Amino acid sequence: MREGHESGDLIDRVLGLPWGSGSGMARVGAARGYVFCAQIGDHPRPAFRYVEMADPLNPVIIDDTLTCLAQAQPPEGPDTERALDGDGHRLAFDAWTAARAHIAAEWNVAADPANLQPTVPKAMRDAAALVQSSRPPSMTLEEADTLVDVLEAPYPERTLRQVRRLLASTATASDKVAALAQLATELGLEPSTPLEPLPEVDEDDVHLVCWLAIVPPA
Repeated sequence: MREGHESGDLIDRVLGLPWGSGSGMARVGAARGYVFCAQIGDHPRPAFRYVEMADPLNPVIIDDTLTCLAQAQPPEGPDTERALDGDGHRLAFDAWTAARAHIAAEWNVAADPANLQPTVPKAMRDAAALVQSSRPPSMTLEEADTLVDVLEAPYPERTLRQVRRLLASTATASDKVAALAQLATELGLEPSTPLEPLPEVDEDDVHLVCWLAIVPPA
């Protein structure tokens, strides 16, 4: 990519290509597959998919961005020869159909507010329940509610160990709640910011930017 950007003529030609443009290349040891770059609606972050088509009836779809980009790495850099036969062009349509459906489905998982709720460890759930049931007289309802919001969140194991140790102590329930409040202050724990769900999309909202076919050498 750096070499491409350093070549003014090449980068201008690439940026001037229409959406949906594609090409192909041969790579030793590669199975037939395709790398797709897509845009979802008007979201600025591109989506990448690598679709292995060794068995066209059972495409294997990989959504890890680094893996997709690694698959698209030309073996000879900008001098890699173009390689795209009839089968490579024909199967691109089936591969894109699979990739587009996968992108839309994965996006809509993130668009479901229920899937954005963090998994709260048992220790933190127990601590929050203790605050609700054993608020000390010195703690206001507002302070207790804020502490519950702070505790009902995922934290690293180091924090969980401290909370478990505190809950297992022989102190009274109200003293444990006071200690939880002090621990939250010492560790700088704060209520987590709710994630904004993404808008739902359908497959028509997934637009192909460009694609690359990868084929075994002839």
